[in-house]
Amino acid sequence: MDTLIIYDSVFGNTKKIAEIMGETLKEKGQTSVLHVNDVTPAKLTEVDLIIIGSPTRAFNPTKSIRQLLKSLPREGLKGKELAVFDTRMCIEDSNSRFLELLVRILGYAAEKIETWSVKKGALLILKHEGFFVHDTEGPLREGEEERAAAWVRLIPVHNERI
Repeated sequence: MDTLIIYDSVFGNTKKIAEIMGETLKEKGQTSVLHVNDVTPAKLTEVDLIIIGSPTRAFNPTKSIRQLLKSLPREGLKGKELAVFDTRMCIEDSNSRFLELLVRILGYAAEKIETWSVKKGALLILKHEGFFVHDTEGPLREGEEERAAAWVRLIPVHNERI
């Protein structure tokens, strides 16, 4: 199984999660971890599985991730398996009911990436996941690196599918 992990990162937390996932998936096959600005349409055609990660910025993925997905043709991810993650502040740490309400209404980056990618033809094989950072800049909360490795291990190897 050839995998491409695409990420954008503002403070380095999403990059760190992407790299951990890349190391973990190497045991299942060829894996590349690329910053979104280094991804070409040709790269997307060369892989079986695409994992996309972005920090949540104002309840959305980064502009670069949005631009990549918008630039793809209508079925630009047709037949590609997909998993999506984001990094986010733990809402419970904010002690703000208003922020909790906004999150319930507007959501996180991963939900939007997942929706847009499926509309482009991707096949979702694992529900999106969010990994927590302290405050808005990080670092990652304790245990998130291990949780990222465990989450990505849930992806079945291509030849294990029924």
